[in-house]
Amino acid sequence: MDPEILAKFKRFGPTELDQVPIKPGVYAWYAKPQIGPADWARAVDANGADFGEQAFRSVLAKHTSRFTPPSLRVAAHNAFRDTWEGRLTPSVYDRHVVAINKKELSEIEANTMKFPKASMEKMLLSERQRGRMTQLLTSAATPLLASPLYIGKSVDLRRRVNDHFADLDKWHQVIQRDPNHRDRIRAALFGSDRNTSVPDIFATRAIASGFSPDNLEVYVLDIAGTLGIPEDSALELAEALEWLLNTWHRPILGRA
Repeated sequence: MDPEILAKFKRFGPTELDQVPIKPGVYAWYAKPQIGPADWARAVDANGADFGEQAFRSVLAKHTSRFTPPSLRVAAHNAFRDTWEGRLTPSVYDRHVVAINKKELSEIEANTMKFPKASMEKMLLSERQRGRMTQLLTSAATPLLASPLYIGKSVDLRRRVNDHFADLDKWHQVIQRDPNHRDRIRAALFGSDRNTSVPDIFATRAIASGFSPDNLEVYVLDIAGTLGIPEDSALELAEALEWLLNTWHRPILGRA
């Protein structure tokens, strides 16, 4: 890992996008869990039981659900010109979300899905352990231990990521006005009948998956400035780099 290049791969939150370079390069959107002290702190009910553990489980389960892979549109043909068409939906991921949220998960269920039940229970049992896990998840895991949601390129990084954010904010406002609209966006993008009234873009995919603008941050690399090369060469390099990175990493909210 070249520390000089790594140092120039800059992170920007939603309120910092006016500082993104007006240069050609590549960028990647990541999701960061929003977990505050109220989500993991010890909270004792009238019977003396700490319900902070279940609150923390709920936060982890909600964030995990956002990474559920979209359904796949498939078509099968045989030699006699018959065609079968439809959509395949993930069958296991929802069970992972339930496993995080369900303290009473049986050992058999946990072993079936390779869920670390004992370790998870131990790490979630005390306020101190929940705090440690939060620190790692929010401060250390992104982006070094995280997969990008979306990888793109642009001749003007600032314009491009601000366009993304404007779309994210627009569709998030739609959800704020009517939470049921998220299901309609999801159906329009991933249902059996594609609805062209909802554009198939990063923002709508992110909102349909349950992300909000505050969950997201973008990392950008100004290739011309980093390598000291002309901008036209930097754009060509960005185009090749974007294709390779998308092919290798297949970000879940990337273009098909």
